Amino acid sequence: NLQTLKSQKLKIAGYGACATVTTLIHQFNIADSIDFLVDDNSARHGTLSPGHHIPVFSPNSIEVEKVDVIAILAWRFEDQIIARNRGLFSNRQIVVPNLK
Repeated sequence: NLQTLKSQKLKIAGYGACATVTTLIHQFNIADSIDFLVDDNSARHGTLSPGHHIPVFSPNSIEVEKVDVIAILAWRFEDQIIARNRGLFSNRQIVVPNLK
């Protein structure tokens, strides 16, 4: 789980900054495990998530910030996110909530 990964001092980025992701973060109490969020929508870059105020950046931040783990929190779009970011995701652990 994310708390275990964070306790190992790994840097974790959450992929997705939509309303369902905000709900997921709140419901499962994982805000403290996420260093920042990334989103494909450039209108969200430079903002903070509602409630927990987690910063939102572009997906390129995964490389810049040397992220170890990517939590695909926008789980409904898992296949599209992985297909669009294969190079960016290589050599990183991918975690997806099992909500299907």
